[in-house]
Amino acid sequence: MLDLMPAMLWCLALLISVAVIIICVIRGRLLHRYSGAVPIVSWNVVYAHVVCVVLGSSPYMVYVWYADGNAFDPDVRDFYASLGWPSAVTFILLLIVQWVCMYAQARRAARSQMDAVLGSAHAADRSDL
Repeated sequence: MLDLMPAMLWCLALLISVAVIIICVIRGRLLHRYSGAVPIVSWNVVYAHVVCVVLGSSPYMVYVWYADGNAFDPDVRDFYASLGWPSAVTFILLLIVQWVCMYAQARRAARSQMDAVLGSAHAADRSDL
């Protein structure tokens, strides 16, 4: 079972990472032109991002802790060693995509808040006439 732990942790981090990206794309309406009323990035998404970072780095720590002993089969150890760099690069790219999606949603949310403030100020100016 310990042989599978790094792979399971990496797959779980991958799923959470993709979920964070999908949530930001849907809530931020990043596939559509700006049309207003975009919510800010919720703290739950930020917490999920932090959990993703911790879970994404934990497979490498598990491998380093247990690879020197007899905990891993030699074939499994060689498999993890051959996929170490590609999996790390993949995960770092997913983290960068998360940051970009969260930034884009936050920027659109700030824009929609500014539109709401300016719209209410414009409506107040019109009511004075």
